[in-house]
Amino acid sequence: MKNIYLCFFITLISICKCQIYDIDPGDNTKNTFSFEILYNNNNIDIIEIKTDKSNQSYTPTCNILSTSLNLCSIQLNNYSQTEQYTFIDTLNPIPFKILGILNNKYDLSIVSIPKTSNTSILKFSGLYFQPYGSIFYLNITTKNLNNTKTFLSSKNEIVFYPLNPNIFEIDIGNSVGEIEFWIQQGIYNSGRIVTQYQNPTIESTSFDNNRFTINGDNFGNSQFSSYSLVKINSIVHDSSSFLDYLDNRIIVNPLINTNYSKSIQFDLSIANISTLTPFNFDLRGEVTILGFRLNCKRDDNSTSNIEISIGNKPCSMPENLIEKEFTSIKCLLPSGSENDENLSINITIDSIQNDQSQIKFSYHLPTISNYQHQIENDSLILIGNNFDDSLQSIHKTNISFNGNSISLSNLNNDIKNSKKLILSLSEIFQMKLMNGGIQVHTPFNKSSNSIEIKFKPSIQEIKGNINKNGGEITIIGRYLNLKRFNEQSTSMRIVNHLNSTICNNIKQIDNNNNNNNMITCNHSPTKSLNQNQLMIIIDDQQSNNDINVQFQPPIIHSVVSQSESTLIIIGENFGEDQSLIQIKLDESLLKSNQFTINEISFEYLQIELIDYNFSNIQTISLIINNQSTNSIYNSLFQSKSEENVNLSNGIIIAIVLCCCLFTIVLIFGTLFYFMRNKKK
Repeated sequence: MKNIYLCFFITLISICKCQIYDIDPGDNTKNTFSFEILYNNNNIDIIEIKTDKSNQSYTPTCNILSTSLNLCSIQLNNYSQTEQYTFIDTLNPIPFKILGILNNKYDLSIVSIPKTSNTSILKFSGLYFQPYGSIFYLNITTKNLNNTKTFLSSKNEIVFYPLNPNIFEIDIGNSVGEIEFWIQQGIYNSGRIVTQYQNPTIESTSFDNNRFTINGDNFGNSQFSSYSLVKINSIVHDSSSFLDYLDNRIIVNPLINTNYSKSIQFDLSIANISTLTPFNFDLRGEVTILGFRLNCKRDDNSTSNIEISIGNKPCSMPENLIEKEFTSIKCLLPSGSENDENLSINITIDSIQNDQSQIKFSYHLPTISNYQHQIENDSLILIGNNFDDSLQSIHKTNISFNGNSISLSNLNNDIKNSKKLILSLSEIFQMKLMNGGIQVHTPFNKSSNSIEIKFKPSIQEIKGNINKNGGEITIIGRYLNLKRFNEQSTSMRIVNHLNSTICNNIKQIDNNNNNNNMITCNHSPTKSLNQNQLMIIIDDQQSNNDINVQFQPPIIHSVVSQSESTLIIIGENFGEDQSLIQIKLDESLLKSNQFTINEISFEYLQIELIDYNFSNIQTISLIINNQSTNSIYNSLFQSKSEENVNLSNGIIIAIVLCCCLFTIVLIFGTLFYFMRNKKK
């Protein structure tokens, strides 16, 4: 049995007859906890104070203030906490017990903050935060990325360290950014405190295939990429520029000109938590040289002494592209003038110099990094650098596509610059356009890399219709090529809205006028009347998906009455979706509450009509998925009318026959009467 008295503090008093009749605990300091002990006019001798949960034993220091009041204090330690304190009085056999509440406002600090992936623990240090009893639970509330969580010690969601009870922690989960938290226990409330996940760090960067790879830590996994911003020389790159995103690696498609050697500064911010210091990277020109005996290793596997110069510029950090395969070597080239052309290449390996080569090196070479095919205006946009010559005379630049050369000198196009070319396909290319390679050629024999163009297919019209068994359809559009320029087959799929292959036996309808823009295929069987959109994927390029394959219209063959209110309709192409069915009697379209559909299949409908007068109905028809059936005469009511007519005719005939028979009987009776009288 416990008696609990709640004031500013709570006191538990053992029911006893003893000298001590009350103990009032005072407010503790960081190291001391004091008590006022009230007792009767007899001596007391408190030699020990024990606790129930932490199992501590304290020796108090007491001062006698009067004949009935002592002031005692104990020195708190790392294991002290709010719990039951038992006072041992040598002059009284029954101990006195109270609940001593320690003020836990001292030394609250954050021991460690979570990482973005593998260490999601937020760890605290603070005196006297251990929970005790049902009214001294510890609660911690956190807010991160607009998500609020509450951790309760009553549910063991807050972990205390047994060997160091001043340390406690919560598992906040994998996330990024700022963390707000509040700690509450009893009347104590810490108020809003702000911490964060660990700062992202950049450890190294590299540049390859016209993209930057940033290696480091605390980037967050891919689900947090939308919170990430990468600054490359102050140019902000968001998630739309990321080619890959992991907690320790980000691959970025750069928005800056990477054709020149220069120093680049990287800054990274994840949910407004930034790298502490920028990371600097020197982007050096890289040259790959192909040949023979370009060995970076000797026979004994020791490193060769290599000197490479291009013109009078040294090319540093040489290495073989493939280890122990000495047919290629690459090195880093310093910046040079864009007019430096036809520079000689000199290589010295272990004092052996190469023979002079006819191959020369030139700065300011054009490069194509990307392209965009805009189907809506039939244009092709080339993105790269150095599409002009050293004098920025872009009108002298030529294009070669699939081996055909096209001059830009007469091109009526305002957007022509060293980084972008917009080509009107219908204006320039008077040929069948197939997927293939394109190059930019500037004056003085400078040619870009070749990049493979994959045109985006487009569906404009679908001819033919299908039923539940599918059917042959014809797709008309643009860039529907089954072959690439090199005669290799394109990778083509025709899929439905679920990305499932829906068409097979694809054939090209080829003539001189359609420019490979018409194909036929066999549509697979389907049970859907209204979800037959098609999309064509050619060499990973996706077409539009806003055109439906037309389903064959529904047809009614017969209507049979099963009862006064139940009709069975036999036909074709009804589908299996009740929501698409509408019923029309003469010119009246029934409302949804005037009928129910009991059974449905592609060829069969059983319909229950509700509170409807059919006495004057002549025709029945259906509207299914906005397609109308034929109207069929209501044979049910026709048969009733015929029965009525036949019945009337029967009655008339019967009356006539009866009249005739009566007349005959009357005539013969009269004749018989006269003949009998005559004999008499």
